[in-house]
Amino acid sequence: VAEVVAAIALATGSEPVDPRP
Repeated sequence: VAEVVAAIALATGSEPVDPRP
Protein backbone atom coordinates (compact mmCIF):
# COMPACT_ATOMS: atom_id res chain seq x y z
CA VAL A 1 0.00 0.00 0.00
CA ALA A 2 3.05 2.21 0.37
CA GLU A 3 3.15 2.78 -3.37
CA VAL A 4 -0.43 4.02 -3.39
CA VAL A 5 0.22 6.35 -0.47
CA ALA A 6 3.33 7.69 -2.21
CA ALA A 7 1.37 8.26 -5.41
CA ILE A 8 -1.33 10.14 -3.52
CA ALA A 9 1.31 12.19 -1.72
CA LEU A 10 2.88 13.16 -5.06
CA ALA A 11 -0.50 13.95 -6.59
CA THR A 12 -1.66 16.09 -3.67
CA GLY A 13 1.77 17.50 -2.85
CA SER A 14 1.22 16.77 0.83
CA GLU A 15 2.32 14.22 3.36
CA PRO A 16 0.88 10.70 3.01
CA VAL A 17 -2.08 10.73 5.39
CA ASP A 18 -4.11 7.59 5.86
CA PRO A 19 -7.74 8.52 5.08
CA ARG A 20 -8.95 5.61 7.19
CA PRO A 21 -11.23 6.41 10.14
